[in-house]
Amino acid sequence: MAAIAAIRTFLNFFLTREIAEERAEIEQDRKGSEPPLAAP
Repeated sequence: MAAIAAIRTFLNFFLTREIAEERAEIEQDRKGSEPPLAAP
C-alpha cells in the first residue's frame, strides 16, 4: 500500500506541474494573439 501511495504522490506532483506549465503557455499564447486595438 505504501508503494501505491508513493506512486500516486509522484504522479500527482508531476501531473500538477505539467498542467500548470500548459496553462501558463496557453495564457501566454492568448495574450500574444490578441489583435491590437485600433487607433482613432
